[in-house]
Amino acid sequence: MKDPDQLWEDPRLGTLVRRPSMQLAEGLSRRSLIAKALRVTLFAVGVQTVYAVVSPTPAEATSHCTPCYWCGLCGVPCTVCGGGASTCPAGTSRGSNAWCACCPCGTCTNYCYYDCCGSGSCSQGQCSNNCGPWIAVWCTGNYVCTVAIDSGSCGPC
Repeated sequence: MKDPDQLWEDPRLGTLVRRPSMQLAEGLSRRSLIAKALRVTLFAVGVQTVYAVVSPTPAEATSHCTPCYWCGLCGVPCTVCGGGASTCPAGTSRGSNAWCACCPCGTCTNYCYYDCCGSGSCSQGQCSNNCGPWIAVWCTGNYVCTVAIDSGSCGPC
């Protein structure tokens, strides 16, 4: 095995490691290295500060998801897309398949959720109150939003 001091004398190592490290050392002073590190740190803090100022609070982001009849919703409520809690917006129609959940709305009420399908789109206001490991879309065409239909009382919830 070679002596560690002799490794630096190897011409292959000199071209691969020594020259670039020497060029880097010649181009960087201690002050410039500190200045660059400070710029990167301030940039990272600035980005986080801007994100905190611009992004909505959790309460603002999900306030349309909190009415009890949305307890089983995994999708966009039609109330934020021009429709109502139980009516699809113009240009869409209610799908024939549904999923249901027993929601604690004073009394236990069964709500069935239908996807509204058709023209247009509405990507704002995604609610994840009851999302499982996969999300099914019950539209054969374009998914727009979801409505909740009161289906009567249900067992303990």
